[in-house]
Amino acid sequence: MKKWILSLAILMTTATSFAALEALDGQETHGGNIVLSEFWNHHNFITSTLAQCPTAQANDLATLWLKNTQKAEVRSAWRVFIGANFDQEVVASNTPKADPPSIFISESLWPKLTEIEKTKIVMHEVLPILGYVDTAYDYSTQLYEVYFKCLVPKATRGSLTTEIFRCNKSAIDSWGASEMAVLGPSGMATAAMQQCLPAILKLQSYGRRLSSCFADYNPYGVTESFFNIAVFAYFPSNERSEVVMDYLLSLKTSDLASECDPKFKKTCYEIQRGIKNPRGTGDTEKLEKLSKKLSCTK
Repeated sequence: MKKWILSLAILMTTATSFAALEALDGQETHGGNIVLSEFWNHHNFITSTLAQCPTAQANDLATLWLKNTQKAEVRSAWRVFIGANFDQEVVASNTPKADPPSIFISESLWPKLTEIEKTKIVMHEVLPILGYVDTAYDYSTQLYEVYFKCLVPKATRGSLTTEIFRCNKSAIDSWGASEMAVLGPSGMATAAMQQCLPAILKLQSYGRRLSSCFADYNPYGVTESFFNIAVFAYFPSNERSEVVMDYLLSLKTSDLASECDPKFKKTCYEIQRGIKNPRGTGDTEKLEKLSKKLSCTK
């Protein structure tokens, strides 16, 4: 089990739950470090956002959040359970009555959350330690509403989408959790549709997924896959698709192929189709390199 000591605003209150922790084959996992790092990043960003937002100062929950005078232990384990028989698996749990108060994060479930969900979980787990039992997410919902209103003036979805359309790397590289929250779940669809690699990689760094394998259409009618972008963009080619293709060719074969089953044959089929029936000015040599990298059969 790994742990970080985080400075949080804490009041000693009655414990709302205790957690049973299950390690992965008895070993510590590198994923736990990532989980704890993300938990810290979200907590720190919530704090800085509220601290810089005048409207938050009038809210009791936000004010309490900012008065951090004690410490809590934040730990990660592969799985976290609560309940009288420890039979309910959860993303996170907390023990406010422990010395020091503790928060437990599931390494297996945390990565499956969206950035917005992670922010809400951080609030949900910290608030009981601050004295607000948040069983029904009432208090964390109130705090998130205050937090989100503080974010909105910084950027609108329209302004962020415009930067994706422009594929403005300098602007995109400066984005943080607030921009991710404003973009919402359709941000990756926009980035994929515009073949904007800087936006795709930024969104990926915040947990938004873009498959390496040839993908089906998502609800927005966009094929969210590097292969889709690279192969189809060669009908005809353009500067952005060249960047995506070069990125694909720079990846390790294992990284490219690891998530392609069971769509691997479809991926190779589309690559071969692009080689045999080129349209526009796309360089089929790069498609051939991609085919060879994945050991596609003709």
